[in-house]
Amino acid sequence: MAVLDRRVAHRFARYPELTGALVGRALERSRNLAVNMAIVQQARVDIRLRMLFWHLADRWGHVRTDGVSLPLRLTHTVLADLVAARRPTVTSALSELAKQDLVLPDGHVWLLSGGPPGELLELRQVTVGAEDRA
Repeated sequence: MAVLDRRVAHRFARYPELTGALVGRALERSRNLAVNMAIVQQARVDIRLRMLFWHLADRWGHVRTDGVSLPLRLTHTVLADLVAARRPTVTSALSELAKQDLVLPDGHVWLLSGGPPGELLELRQVTVGAEDRA
């Protein structure tokens, strides 16, 4: 993290593209943190996991005929940290999601099907509405 003083701001004024890019990245980071906070507030771990996977798929997913592939090495321990749950609970939830063909592990790729959960879609509507008001 850096604290920028007036001299830096004055110099950045000569490069509006750079300033715009920096502000854009800061806003994107802020939105991602808000989504992450909303994910961990969900009561059910299976919903948290689906929200997380689809949120990650927005950036790193690849559309296929059988769903969306997410080529990320995410262990159950890492997923547990990301959704604020215990690893055994995440393992159980992933087993249930696999039985429903919603989230399937395939090596180091996760295959998502069925579309994003409604909770994530609602969250996106709220954040888009906030952007429109800004």
